Amino acid sequence: MNPFKHGDPWTFEDPEPGGVTASQRLAALGSVLLIGFTLVNLFTPPILSALNRHRNAYLAVLLIGVALAQIPALAFWAVLAPQRLVVRFFGALAVAALLWGVFGVGIGITDRASPHEVREWFAALLVLPVMAIAVEGPIWIMKWISGCRMIRWPRDRVAQQEAVASFLEEAAARRQFSIAQILALTAFVAVALGMTSSFAQIIGGPAAEVGAGVAILSLVLFVVSAVTVVPCIRGVLMARHPLTRVLVPTIVATIVWMALTAFFHLVLRGFGGPAYDFELFALPFLMIFPPVGIFFAILQAVRRCGYEVMWLRRAKQLASQHVDTATDDETPVDLAETPPDTESE
Repeated sequence: MNPFKHGDPWTFEDPEPGGVTASQRLAALGSVLLIGFTLVNLFTPPILSALNRHRNAYLAVLLIGVALAQIPALAFWAVLAPQRLVVRFFGALAVAALLWGVFGVGIGITDRASPHEVREWFAALLVLPVMAIAVEGPIWIMKWISGCRMIRWPRDRVAQQEAVASFLEEAAARRQFSIAQILALTAFVAVALGMTSSFAQIIGGPAAEVGAGVAILSLVLFVVSAVTVVPCIRGVLMARHPLTRVLVPTIVATIVWMALTAFFHLVLRGFGGPAYDFELFALPFLMIFPPVGIFFAILQAVRRCGYEVMWLRRAKQLASQHVDTATDDETPVDLAETPPDTESE
């Protein structure tokens, strides 16, 4: 019997003494995050309206940074969650639409919101699939190149050996696309582009200008995801040393903060602004570090639930260690001593 055949072929159900499985812990984490992000989206617009009246830019940007943390979290779920592709991809898209709608409700309850603004916000749901593709794209590329997959790393020695063997057995098939998958992807992209065209008609803007704006925004989201989300995932869930898991997100956030500060500085100087302004450093900091920090905490919580990311090269290393040890000593190697990512390393 394959111990991985519990709902998802790569989820090993290893219950704790109390009977709580890793998937149940992960589901509880997801529920807490959904409730938290829903409350954030509901109350962010009225709080921003109040902060705008008091001209408190620092708290406003900080709140926006907190709200932005849901974007990498949803992208991570859509690509790497231990679920079927259809479930995790469209599930994440549905949750994103729900959270977008909750934010629209928050806009509607502010005292300065107009019906036209609320209508345009909900119409922007039509471009959500294109934005999802842009944010998730770098993670999909990382997954395809490294052959990685999020798995539940079992404690049992025999199950660990079976985990590595099963991972390598299916690795080649996971990195190939079937004709049905290619057709489905093409159809989804076509529908997403069609929805973008409908969005331009609803807001009454020129289709070319709206399309160009969506394309530019998609490119920005793709680049930001590539330089922030992907390194954080690799640093937290694929690194073998605990210090690396902290340093990688910190370095990533610092580099993005410095780049954004330099960009704002050039723009400000170009319009004849002052050479130095404290807000030029503080506001990008408050916009970058909160979402990166929250996403880091989410990934750490995923690790605490018992899930890690196995990638092809690491699986081959573990399999090689097992073969070499079994050949020399004629005894099976205890992979528990060399797990792919453990908190004790």
